[in-house]
Amino acid sequence: MNRAQRIAYIFGLPSEPSRFNWLEGALLGDIQTFMDGINDFAEKKIRKATKTKPRGAGSVSLPILTDTGLELAASLFAGTTRYTRGHHDATANVESFVKAYFPGRSRWIPRIIWDATRNGLVHLFVPKAMRRRKDYIHFVFYIHEPRQPSWIARDGPALVVWFNSIEYAKVLKRAVARYRASLMTDRILQERFIKAWNSIERHVENLDKDLTRKPEADYLRRELKKYNRLRVF
Repeated sequence: MNRAQRIAYIFGLPSEPSRFNWLEGALLGDIQTFMDGINDFAEKKIRKATKTKPRGAGSVSLPILTDTGLELAASLFAGTTRYTRGHHDATANVESFVKAYFPGRSRWIPRIIWDATRNGLVHLFVPKAMRRRKDYIHFVFYIHEPRQPSWIARDGPALVVWFNSIEYAKVLKRAVARYRASLMTDRILQERFIKAWNSIERHVENLDKDLTRKPEADYLRRELKKYNRLRVF
């Protein structure tokens, strides 16, 4: 591909969709919608409109969604996904992206942030605690003070990371904007993006040899011979 073709592939044409917009528009747009809901809840607009319970603050769920965006951005930045040939390391990709586009001290502790949020929250919905010698590293997620920046402080034997979930999402949004600017001029980043995205678009999971999911696929095929449409739930 020449430069014009690479730019068209990544950012689209009037007649073609923008692949980058899936990250910048769709995924970050979902994060923004979630933050708008958090703000409305904090301002008591939602509580006036409905009495549905329980209601959560979103301080833990927002980083989970933010991590989804970070992992996709980092994969495109590095040029590897779980579907590309060769070694793929999502954590290493995130480390490289954070060091390139995140601000402040976060660039020095990307693996700790990633491990605490993704591997703790995504899998168990519980912040992951760590230890280095006699010091414990403990995360506290909050949104009740949206203008209070994230900070780290010692509390006895613990290194406490007070993590502003809204700030985390905004930092990712700014990082993606800087990544976009780099993509416009950097050929290597363009080629990595195309390689990673191609692997996503072209991948089709073959279930023929999957002993656990193959029976489920066969169930769907049998049922759709009897009915035109099936309800999922």
